[in-house]
Amino acid sequence: MSRSLWYLGLLLIIGGVTLGAVPTSSYSTIAGDRPVSVSVADDDEAFLALTETGATVRNPGNGNGNSGTAIASLVNNLDSDMTVSYEASVDTDAVSLKTTSETTTIDRGSQERIFASCNPPNGGSGTATLTVTVNEAEAGNAKITDATLQAQFDYDCPGNGGGHPGPPHGVAYIDTNGNGAYDDGEAILTKSEALSFDDEDENLVIHPDRERLSSRWEIEIEARSLIVREATLRTNRDVSIETESGGVTFVDSGVSTTNGEIEIEGSSVVASRSTFETNQEVSIEAEDGEVSLAASTIDTKNGKVEVKGGRIDAQNSQFRSNTKIELTAERGAVSLSGATIDSVNGEVEVVGRSVSAPNADISTNSEISLIGSNAVTLTGATVDSTNGQVEVYGNSISARNAEITTNSEIVLNTEDSHIDLVDSTVRSTNGEIKISSDGPLDATRATVETNSDISLGSVGDMTLTEATVSTVNGGITAQLSRDSATLSVDGTVIRVRGGSGVLVYSPEDVTVSGTPDEGTVRRD
Repeated sequence: MSRSLWYLGLLLIIGGVTLGAVPTSSYSTIAGDRPVSVSVADDDEAFLALTETGATVRNPGNGNGNSGTAIASLVNNLDSDMTVSYEASVDTDAVSLKTTSETTTIDRGSQERIFASCNPPNGGSGTATLTVTVNEAEAGNAKITDATLQAQFDYDCPGNGGGHPGPPHGVAYIDTNGNGAYDDGEAILTKSEALSFDDEDENLVIHPDRERLSSRWEIEIEARSLIVREATLRTNRDVSIETESGGVTFVDSGVSTTNGEIEIEGSSVVASRSTFETNQEVSIEAEDGEVSLAASTIDTKNGKVEVKGGRIDAQNSQFRSNTKIELTAERGAVSLSGATIDSVNGEVEVVGRSVSAPNADISTNSEISLIGSNAVTLTGATVDSTNGQVEVYGNSISARNAEITTNSEIVLNTEDSHIDLVDSTVRSTNGEIKISSDGPLDATRATVETNSDISLGSVGDMTLTEATVSTVNGGITAQLSRDSATLSVDGTVIRVRGGSGVLVYSPEDVTVSGTPDEGTVRRD
C-alpha cells in the first residue's frame, strides 16, 4: 500500500448528506452504486487516491528537457469525470514541482500525474514528502473539500556539487550527462553555434543570464533535447526548434521574431514564464506528449496560433492573435485555468478528451468551439464572441458563474450527462439559444436571453428556479424527455417581447414544481 495519508477536513457530500472523514477501509454508497471509499488510499475502491510512482528525481527535466519525473498521481476511481482543484508542495528546496496549483478534470478511471525536477543550484539527496491540498473535488453529486494528502518520493539532485547552472564563459553548452547543469569538461558554445546547433544526439542548454541572443539569419536548432533559461532568442526571420527524442524547455525565456514563423517541436514542450511573439504563425507541437505553458504568452499579430499535444496545460497563460487560435489535445485534457485566449477576428477552437477552463477569458469576433469527449468545465469563465457562433460540446458541461455571450447562435450540448448553469449568463443578441443536456439541466438563478428562440432540453429534471428566461421575438420551449421528470420554476421570470411570456414544456406528464414570478408554463 502507498504511504498516502488521510487527514481531517474532508467532507463527502452525497445527495445532500454530509459525512465526516472515516478510516481507509470504511465505505459509503452513492445511490446504490458500488461501494466507494470515503477515504483516500492506494486501492481501487477509493473515491480519490494519491498514489506514489516509486520514481527517483535525479535531473532537471529528467535529463530530456521535459516536464520532470512523475512522483505521484491523483487517481479518479469513480465512474464519472472529476473536477479537482488542488495545491501541491514539497518539503525540500532541492526539488521543484512543475505545477504548484491546478484546477483540472480527471477523466473517469484516469489520473493526474504530479511532476518534480531537481532545482539547481540547490542540491541534496534523500526522501521528501509531497503534500497535496485538495481544495475541492466534484464528480456528479459527490464532493470533497479541504482534504490533505501526502506521499513520499526519493531524490538525488547534484546542485552545486554536480556543476553550475550555466557555463562560466559563453552562452550555451552541450549537456553531456543530461543533468541540466554545467559540469567541468562539457563543451561551451558561442552564440552563433547555439543558434545554429545541429546534433540530434546531444542535449543543448542555453543559459546566458538574461541576455538577448540576436541573429540576422534564421534560427535553426536541432538537438536531442533543449533547455533555454533566462534568454530571448531574437531574429527577423523564421525560428525552427526540433528535438529528436527529448523535450524542449523554456524557463523565464522566449522567442521573438518580427516577420518569421515560430515552430517548436519535441516529445514534450514546457514553458514557464516565457514569451513567444511574432507577426506570423506560431506552431507548438509535442507529438503525443505534453505541452505545458505555465504563466506564458503566445502573441502573433497576423498569424495563426496552433498548439498540439497529447495533453495541454496552459494555466494562467495568454494566447493573442488576429486570426485563428487552435488548441488540440489528441489523447488527454486541455487545462486552461485562468488563461486568456483573445483572437480579434479568427476562430477559437479548443479540443481535448476534457476541457477545463475555470476563470478563463475566451474572446473573438468569430466562432468559438469548445469540445471535450468527456467533461467541459467553464466555472467562472467568460466566453465572448462578438459575431460568431458559440458551441460547447461535452460529456458534461459545468459552467457555474460563467458568462457566455455572442450576437449569433449559442449551442450547449452534452451526450451522456448533466449541464450545470447555476448563476450563469447565456446571452445572444440575435441568435437562437439551444441548451440540450443528456442528463439533468440545472439553471438555478441563471439568465438566458436572446432576440430569437430559446430551446431547453434535458433527460430528467430541469431546474429553472429563480432563473430569467427571456426572448424578444422568439418562443421558449422545454423538452424534458421523461414523463417522470420534474420541471422546477419557482421564482422563474419568463418574458416574451418585454412582457409576461409562456414556456411550453413536454412531455405532458412532467411534474411542474413551483410558481413563476412572471409568466406561465403550459404543456405542449
